[in-house]
Amino acid sequence: AARPAAAVAYLTAYNSVMGALWGTVVWQLLRAVLVEGATLEQAHQLVGKQVFVCQCASVAETLHAAAGLVRSGVSANFVQWLGRSHVALVVLSQVPGIQRGAAVGWMYLAWGGIELVRYPLYAASSMGLRVPGLAWLRYTLFVPLYPLGVAAEMAILHAAARQLQVGEEHLRLHGSASGASAEVAAAAAAAERLSLRMPNALNFAFSYAAFLRLLLALYLPLFAALYLHMFRLRRRKFPSARGRRRAAAA
Repeated sequence: AARPAAAVAYLTAYNSVMGALWGTVVWQLLRAVLVEGATLEQAHQLVGKQVFVCQCASVAETLHAAAGLVRSGVSANFVQWLGRSHVALVVLSQVPGIQRGAAVGWMYLAWGGIELVRYPLYAASSMGLRVPGLAWLRYTLFVPLYPLGVAAEMAILHAAARQLQVGEEHLRLHGSASGASAEVAAAAAAAERLSLRMPNALNFAFSYAAFLRLLLALYLPLFAALYLHMFRLRRRKFPSARGRRRAAAA
């Protein structure tokens, strides 16, 4: 069934704005690095706020799926949003020193490269338009950009786990962040915020560093499932000549 005109207008506007926001992220980051002499270690300082806004706004895509505005799975949308949001909104804001890693710059570029094509494609599709080459870019750029983004996310989580482990160990031995170097004190403060030490009213301990390591163990299997799913979509969108002959023969 055709979407109501109001839904078409809304989805077109949403995807157009999101595409423009990510375009700004990519443009500012590339200009800073290639023209102004900045480094990828400065990426969060340069475009972190814009990425924060983009990631917060993208929760709407889960709501779109739940409301039936788009034909996509609610759980799949939510899991992808949650994974990115955990890195962008929690880890980068709470763990000291992580923001200055080059992996953050690579992650922003990978995310931006994907979204810079995905959102315009969705905006055009909402209006029933076909833009030559846009769908091909959407189902081709993911081949290098998905692994790049996931590798960068894993590097960030690994660095965060190491930092938090240092902080948790200091707290275990000394009970507080006092008496430590500035770096260790910052790590201990982050561990204090994100972890739960015994004794407590809940009688339950939680190590955020251990949680990140568990998450890292799940990253590759989850990524493999998503990556293979994207290849299946690509074959469906752009069947090879051999595949077309098989379909015709059937």
